[in-house]
Parts: sequence; C-alpha cells; structure tokens
Amino acid sequence: MQVSIIMPMRNAHETVRDAVNSILAQTHQQWELLVIDDRSDDDSAAIVAAYEDTRIRLLRPEARMHFAGALNHGIGAATGDLVARMDADDVSLPGRLAEQVAFMDANPDVALCGTWARTFGLGRPSQLRPPVSHAAIQAAVYFDCPFVHPGVMWRSATLDPNSMRYDGSFCPAEDYDLWDRLVPQVRCANIPAVLLAYRVRAGSMTTGDGSEMDTQATRIHQRQLERLGLRPTGDDALWHRRVGRGPGYRCKTREEFEAATTHLRRLITVRKNVSGESGPAFDQQLADAWYRLCFHNLALGRDILAAYSNSRIAPQVETSRGRRLALAAAFVKHATVGAAAPAVSPE
Repeated sequence: MQVSIIMPMRNAHETVRDAVNSILAQTHQQWELLVIDDRSDDDSAAIVAAYEDTRIRLLRPEARMHFAGALNHGIGAATGDLVARMDADDVSLPGRLAEQVAFMDANPDVALCGTWARTFGLGRPSQLRPPVSHAAIQAAVYFDCPFVHPGVMWRSATLDPNSMRYDGSFCPAEDYDLWDRLVPQVRCANIPAVLLAYRVRAGSMTTGDGSEMDTQATRIHQRQLERLGLRPTGDDALWHRRVGRGPGYRCKTREEFEAATTHLRRLITVRKNVSGESGPAFDQQLADAWYRLCFHNLALGRDILAAYSNSRIAPQVETSRGRRLALAAAFVKHATVGAAAPAVSPE
C-alpha cells in the first residue's frame, strides 16, 4: 500500500535530517513524504530540498499556516491509500511503516492506528504506552489523549480530509480535539510496539508547564462531560483535567481532595451512558484516577488510606487489594522519612 507521510516543519534545521533519514530507512518503501514548511526562518527548507528522492515533496504555502493549518494542507495534498503522521524532530524506527501497514491490512475494520513510542533527548528516557484496544481507547479519550500523535496512521478512504481536519483554535491540543471527535465514530487501535522515537526538548509541551494545553484540554473535557450526561461548570472540567491524567495531582488542601473525590463520584453516576464495549475500560480509568489521587495525597493524613479502601469508586477492580497494600506501604515510607509526598510513583 502507498503511504503518504505528513510532516509539518518550522525552523527544524537541527532535527529534520534525522526525521527524513528515518523515513528513507523504512523497510516499507512505498511512500511519499510531504514536508509542509510553515515559513521557516532558517535553512530547513533548503535541507529538505537537497534530497534527490522524488518521493519527498516539499510544500511551501505562501503564508504562515501554523501547526493545524500545515497539517490540514498536507492531508489535502496526500495521495496514499494510508496517511501517516510524523514530526520534524522525531524518528520513525525502520519497521514502523511496515508494521502499521501490515496491521491495517489484517484489520480492515480499523480506520486509525497508533503505536507506542520511546522518548529521547531531554530528561530520562521513558516509554509512551497508550491503550491498545478500541474499547480501551474509547474510555481513555475521556481522560487524556489516547494516541502518540506523530505515530498515527489512518485510511484515506475512511477518513477523508474533511473528517481528518484539525481545529487550530484548540492549539496546542488540536490532536486531542480531533481524537475526541473521531474515536466515538470509527474503530481505532494502538499497536503495542515501540515504533517511534519521540524527541523531548526544552520548551516543548512535554517539558513545559502545560498551562495552555490544560486550558484547551479543559474545553474538550467540558463537552465530554456534557456527552456523558452531566451539566458541568468550568470547575468540573478543570477537576476532570487534574484527576484524570496520568501524572496525578497533588492537592493543596483537604478541601481540594474532597472536591476531586466528589468529581470522581459524579462520574460513577453517568457510567451507564458509556457504550457497553468500553464500560469496563471506563471503570478501570476511574479506578486508576482514584488510586493516583490517593497516592499523591498521602501527605494529607492516614485517613486517605481509609478513604481509598471504603470508596465505591472502583470496588470491582481486580487490582484494588494490591493497591491498598501499595498505598499502605507508601504511607509508612512517607511517615518514616517525613517527606512532603511519596518518593516513588504509583505503578
């Protein structure tokens, strides 16, 4: 299958060679690489133009389009049966396209698939492992972005440029906005294999304070909570952002902890509005959020342990007993060393 790879670029002269070379090194060689130069001020465009491979197409719109606009421009120019994403500062591992093409060929009902990734660059290397199954992705999208954005691939026949259209008003969460609109409509998956190296740099959303990301994600949570049947206020959407994400949230006061707990309890009341296939995965998301909330707030007192054990937020989860023991051990360690918060992270 022919794959069109969409790669927006602005002032990427330090990294774009690595990105392009990683596509040239793919074991699947039926591809075109569309590099959309968003009016770079450096020599990024010259670097890409110097490649003699005719499969590499450099697109240079006359005016700044910004990230979402550049993505939409590239998608509109794509000719492949499959369309893949790539960023100008990341690296696709050699088997990435081949594995994704094989997966899409073997699963004709899947419209969009992503991959796992490993980070490199600033900070300690880690792995990004979004949920794998469609049901898990349907549940996860209510809490956080369920894909590593530069690792996705989709069918152009199923998701045309009108369907795969990024909304720049949600920048820098335009991908999360798109997934929230698409996941309820089409079947998705993530391949449980690391096929992308995701670069972390100073000033990126991965390392920054994320304030604008939080603002835009809260807008998305607002409509998600409405879709679930709640009538959320701005504070509801903010608490959903705080307690639903993987990193966990440390409450400043006991009142904040109670507000976060109340929000999770409200989500139980609308559990019936989650589609049947993804219901158990939604329960797991709630259980994970509750565990992280309690773990990161053990400094508020011993009664956090009782709150976790006595809560009905996730009483059916298989890991609940093990997590109660883990919380107790973390509390003892915290009390012994007198730290402000547990020194280890949950699971």
